[in-house]
Amino acid sequence: MRRIGQDDRQGFPKPVDGVGVTFPSPAAALRVSLQVLVTLYALTSANHASAGGLGDLLKAVESLDQSIQEKVQGVLGSTEPDHQEASEASDSESTATSVDSDRIRIKAEPRVAIESPDAAAAPKEEDGEDDQEEPNVVSSEIIRLKPDAILKEGSSEGAGASGAGQSVMTGSSAGEEDSGQPETPAQSLNEPSSVEDAPVDDESDVHWKGWIKVMQFGPILGTRGDLHTNWNLQVNWREKARIDVKDNEDVLVGQFVLLEDDNSGWSAERSGTVYNEGTCYYRWTDYEATGAGSRTLNHAWIYFSFDGQEDPLAEVLPNGAYYAASPISEHVVGIANSHYRDCNGANGDSTRTDKGMPLAYHLGRQLVHPMDRGQSHILAEAVRDEFLRREQYLKMGIRIMDTEQRFVKNGVMQGSYESVGAGSALYWKVSWDIDRELDIDTTLKAIKRNWRPEHDNVANTLSVTATVEQPAVPGKFRFTLFDVSREKGWAMNAGDKDDDSLDLEFVEGLDGFLAPEETPDGWELEANRTMTSATVTIKANDYGAWGKLKCEVNVDGEWWPCKSEDGKDYVTIPYDEDENKIADFWEEQKGIAGDAAADDDETPEGREPGDGFSNYEEYRGFQIEGVWRGTDPTEKDLFIHNASNREEITSGIREFETKSGLTVHEINADEIDRASRIVNFNRGIKQAVSRNDQGQAGVIVVVQELDDACGRAKSDPHSDAVLGGPNITR
Repeated sequence: MRRIGQDDRQGFPKPVDGVGVTFPSPAAALRVSLQVLVTLYALTSANHASAGGLGDLLKAVESLDQSIQEKVQGVLGSTEPDHQEASEASDSESTATSVDSDRIRIKAEPRVAIESPDAAAAPKEEDGEDDQEEPNVVSSEIIRLKPDAILKEGSSEGAGASGAGQSVMTGSSAGEEDSGQPETPAQSLNEPSSVEDAPVDDESDVHWKGWIKVMQFGPILGTRGDLHTNWNLQVNWREKARIDVKDNEDVLVGQFVLLEDDNSGWSAERSGTVYNEGTCYYRWTDYEATGAGSRTLNHAWIYFSFDGQEDPLAEVLPNGAYYAASPISEHVVGIANSHYRDCNGANGDSTRTDKGMPLAYHLGRQLVHPMDRGQSHILAEAVRDEFLRREQYLKMGIRIMDTEQRFVKNGVMQGSYESVGAGSALYWKVSWDIDRELDIDTTLKAIKRNWRPEHDNVANTLSVTATVEQPAVPGKFRFTLFDVSREKGWAMNAGDKDDDSLDLEFVEGLDGFLAPEETPDGWELEANRTMTSATVTIKANDYGAWGKLKCEVNVDGEWWPCKSEDGKDYVTIPYDEDENKIADFWEEQKGIAGDAAADDDETPEGREPGDGFSNYEEYRGFQIEGVWRGTDPTEKDLFIHNASNREEITSGIREFETKSGLTVHEINADEIDRASRIVNFNRGIKQAVSRNDQGQAGVIVVVQELDDACGRAKSDPHSDAVLGGPNITR
């Protein structure tokens, strides 16, 4: 797998499998940028220069252009052939306009970007401009990033950049006629691809709404006067697509949200008068226009981080960073009334249709535009590389309209800036306030009520689902098992006495999730892609396993807790409404409730209730002759180990059970602690209150031959034990 790296920065490698990103090399971008800047500087200065001095000025400009080119070569290294080919392709695609003098001709050679498939398919203009070829792509199987054109930060919307750090408008209603200079078309090194981004659900109702105000002031290219255009945009941007961002460890670190216009609109008005005068003439033009339209956006994105400071993009693209750019085709069309007078008494008036400067704004200082072409995710490292490359352009003097990085705060995009043009004759004021009301409804579905834990039974797992209900916005899910029990072994008398590992865990290898990570009291499971619904599977390592499960969903940098049907932030595993560590359905089956440490067995009736085992211990169960069994908390149980293995002893035990009414369980030697005769040697939580944490003993039957024919019961002479029930002796 290739990613954007050192080799890719040398030009435009061919696409691999039709998947890639479009990004101009720094040398190619700066070459075109500098050519345009030099031309604009000459055009702006031409009106103020004498006819005799213009040639010297243009020579100086040409020398400046050459020195800057050499400086760029020194910074970026020698130009490879593919750079030259890209430059030549750019030249062949351009429409040349010229300014003549006695000594030199300067060409402005803008590169016109294809805005959409429709535009690309449109017939050629009458001026005979060549069709533009598709841009080359830098290929990667993972990332599809597309930068905004470096000069598009103002130029493709009618604004350019100057080497002195000044924004330059490259076309105007005033400049076309009043200065006697040809209009320079808007230009772009690379417009975003016309390929449709992968749409989200057509029913999605997640919108960003608000307003943008753009005020454009000033005469153009050597004129003076007062000309201004006021744009009022009513914004309604729909969330179009979302692209996950992962690090090299497949951890989901963030997400790009792409926006599109959806029933937006704008209105605008232009008015003012501009003046132009020479040695023997005086010219002025009055402008008046009003208009309206529906397009307010070319493209926009927001980056939301899921991991805060752990995000590898934190330094270059903090949480909530956003960028938006205006469309390049919106104009307010009106009337221009021109008047002419000269020193010889000649005069004239004319009226023409004028469409003025296009709508131009950029919100944020980014130069990279992520494109969604159905890929599963983008690598964070590749995104970071692209943004660092963007900084190269900015350090080399490329000026952008909005110089600040902008952030969504509390669901609001808000800000303002001023951008000054060449010679301070042009400037823009842009302000905006756009917000989104996002109230995420996330649910943690109810679990099966008749499920209970079993030790290491792969057929007895429990699945739990969490969902983003309304709006159905994909997010990063994180499930947490906490307050998980750590009982010894896996039943009251089975399993390693020293094993107190967690009794619940997530099944590994779940689709869409990383490997679970153990915490002090449970496990954490994190998704490695965004989803609107996620299901996890849990398995038990103990018959008495218990814990809590919660789920959180990170939507747009904010964690939202999933609510259970009873309004809690978690569910119990198993379903246990009173949280007494016993599955509710089992209590209902046995007819008990309340304290899990209770020991109230009534059958058979005797001196006192209980058998030394709590309700929880009887629920957790015992291993009886190699098979796990739960016992009945309403019936008294006695555990006997027949160490003699004699059949007559077994028969006697069965007869004793019948006559006593007790529930008698014969158990193997490893199912009772031989030294203490304690049966529930793996006891932990919820021990029987009747036993004071001492455990319940069983009976071990040992047969010894007597010297005479009769016998009697007596205490063991080797201990202090006395005769009595199972717990009378130690």
